[in-house]
Amino acid sequence: MRGMRKVCVFCTALFAVLLLGGASRTPTISIQIESPATGTEVAMETVVKGRVSDPKANVFVLVHPLRAKPWWVQRIPAPANRDGSWQTLCYFGDATAGLDEEFQIVAIVSPRKLKERQTLNEVPKDVVRSEVVTVKRTR
Repeated sequence: MRGMRKVCVFCTALFAVLLLGGASRTPTISIQIESPATGTEVAMETVVKGRVSDPKANVFVLVHPLRAKPWWVQRIPAPANRDGSWQTLCYFGDATAGLDEEFQIVAIVSPRKLKERQTLNEVPKDVVRSEVVTVKRTR
């Protein structure tokens, strides 16, 4: 019985160490879009800026018109600065489409490599993502 008690105490202690130790090792990454803000009017080509808590993270920016389903992967941002700031040029339609339309923007951190102009039916569920920003192209 004593041996069993020691094993149970050891297992409980090991479980607590693994549970608590594992939680503290997993860094929480956050990402946000700082500009443009929701409700802003944008041009066909607009620079989107933001910040990520881990400057080594793979940042991608996705844009889609509200009238259509696919999200378009925008130009891949250069690696974030040491302070986590990043920026990329985004396209809101083209010369013949998109004027006076609303678009949504989201920034994500993904371990997968996405390609510029790649389309996605939805924002991947297994990534860290920013709040969605809604803008209107007016020029």
